[in-house]
Amino acid sequence: MKDLKITNQVVPVDSKTILEFQIKYSIAFPDYFSGFLLKYNGADTYYCVFKNKYVVNNFLPLLVCRNTSIELILEMMRKNNDDIHRNDLIPFAIDPGGRPYYFSVGDNDYGMIYINRVGLGDSNPVLKIADSFETFINELEPDTLQQ
Repeated sequence: MKDLKITNQVVPVDSKTILEFQIKYSIAFPDYFSGFLLKYNGADTYYCVFKNKYVVNNFLPLLVCRNTSIELILEMMRKNNDDIHRNDLIPFAIDPGGRPYYFSVGDNDYGMIYINRVGLGDSNPVLKIADSFETFINELEPDTLQQ
């Protein structure tokens, strides 16, 4: 796993909590993502630009413990069946506008990474940007404005 320089991190999470979350929501995280949660749960990092185009404002913590979390967004998505009309996307980060990044737990695109494009005039509400969470993390670059 690529080491990310952390600027801020919330409460750590353990394997038991991750497993209980997956059982509660009937999902299976890609192994790489579970490892990422164990190491970085809810971290802000200097490595936050993907392909010089997509900026990660912060990675979401698993459980509700500050303004937003994977749990909070996932529950809202499932309750409201928001504009993306997919129940197989799991939020893991947000961009500076608060739009989520997701990975899929669907059968046809398991592990692929998407960004929410709702409200940006795009005809497709979610855009695939990487084939896996590992690829996404490994291709993150520092935000030169933060240095």
